[in-house]
Amino acid sequence: DEARTEAKAEAERIVAAAREQIASEVAKAKTELREQVAALAVAGASRAISRTGRIVRNRKQWVIAMASSIRAA
Repeated sequence: DEARTEAKAEAERIVAAAREQIASEVAKAKTELREQVAALAVAGASRAISRTGRIVRNRKQWVIAMASSIRAA
């Protein structure tokens, strides 16, 4: 009976340790995922800003070209 009690206690310790390890790994995975999502968001925003800058430059060049055409006409 004593051996059974000790075995049960050991099993409970093993299960508790496994649960702690799982919780730790889940927390680590969540942190890594948050970091990856943040990096993707920054990269996407950077691309959008860069694209917007190109569009503005292109429109500015177009306006300048049109103004020159009008003056020449």
